Amino acid sequence: MNKTLIALAAGLVLLGACSNDETDFKKTAEKTIVSEWKKQVDEDLTVVCASPSSTAVGTTFDCEGTSPDNTVYTFQAEITKKDEVTITQTG
Repeated sequence: MNKTLIALAAGLVLLGACSNDETDFKKTAEKTIVSEWKKQVDEDLTVVCASPSSTAVGTTFDCEGTSPDNTVYTFQAEITKKDEVTITQTG
């Protein structure tokens, strides 16, 4: 079942830097998932994302979050613009 992180404005996260690299997208996705999860579920989540293979629009990369009770949640991040990533919960 796909479930979008509802609190994200239109599912998008804007990156601040003018010239973003793979690490920027990875770190932004991780931080966003952690903070939105805390807001919505009121539970800590440890999140690790794979580095995207490029910064090209359309590139996707996977993230995995683990809750304190060791429940694992999966997310997919997609670069939708040069400074924007969309995150969707996939499991």
